[in-house]
Amino acid sequence: MNTATVRNVTGAEKLAVYRRYGMTGPSDTIPGTNHQGPFEVDHRLPLCAGGANDITNLWIQASDGPWTFHDKDRLEDRICAKLKRGVISVEQAQAVFLGDWKAGYVAEFGGAPAHEGEAGH
Repeated sequence: MNTATVRNVTGAEKLAVYRRYGMTGPSDTIPGTNHQGPFEVDHRLPLCAGGANDITNLWIQASDGPWTFHDKDRLEDRICAKLKRGVISVEQAQAVFLGDWKAGYVAEFGGAPAHEGEAGH
């Protein structure tokens, strides 16, 4: 399945997700923090693993910091490829994302992501 053809989150739905977090949009600051965007609306459970284009499956993720939407996208690509090849079950794929996806990333890649500009990199 090509998720690009089924991913259909409208601008109104994205705005509703930002509002759930007390934000006005992708460049807003998360209330109670000093973390400012840009952010993107992402699927908590990827479509390839049974996730839906539903507001209950959507959340915001940052483009910078120690864990970014780019990191989650990398994990999604890996897990979805394994699922497609039959290496893991749908239940195993779902467990990665419905639990702590960061722990799933560490387990899958052998450590936390290293970002450009971080000490030692």
